[in-house]
Amino acid sequence: MPVGKVLAIFGWLCLVFAGLGEGFSPGGNNRPVLGVALLVAAGVIFLWTMSLWAKIFPALCSFAAFMSTVAIFTGRSLGPDSPMSHAQAVLGMVVFGSASFFTLRFRAKDFVPQWPDRLATLTLVSGIFWQAVDTRVTSLAFALGFFALFAAWLVDRLKRRQHHGYHKSPSG
Repeated sequence: MPVGKVLAIFGWLCLVFAGLGEGFSPGGNNRPVLGVALLVAAGVIFLWTMSLWAKIFPALCSFAAFMSTVAIFTGRSLGPDSPMSHAQAVLGMVVFGSASFFTLRFRAKDFVPQWPDRLATLTLVSGIFWQAVDTRVTSLAFALGFFALFAAWLVDRLKRRQHHGYHKSPSG
């Protein structure tokens, strides 16, 4: 991966973490308006640049599914200080495993992300960061991401069927 892409991804992550820190950190010194503005900017950048990084997204989801599988047996997500319940680990394994399947088409040579793909992927990624800020919404955040990716995958499948002439004509 070129250095420019790595720096751009790092810059985007810094923007997201700055938005989360400003908007949702505990304490009295945060500025929620600035935090939301930073997160909106990160969302716009995410949607705008999806064609540059979409091909690696299925691999990232596969890695997350693998890490969730490991967490089922270890009870930890990334390190010794980050416990994860069995139910959360199973949910993560199902959601990220499904996301890997739903986004495999992103790897196609001629893939161009359409708006359903962009919005569904943004929904999943937003859910990941949302549940990191408030663990009470993990199930809801992951469910929203799962159903958004499923809907985008289904829309793509239906478009492909129509494009390839698999639908019946009204005349028989």
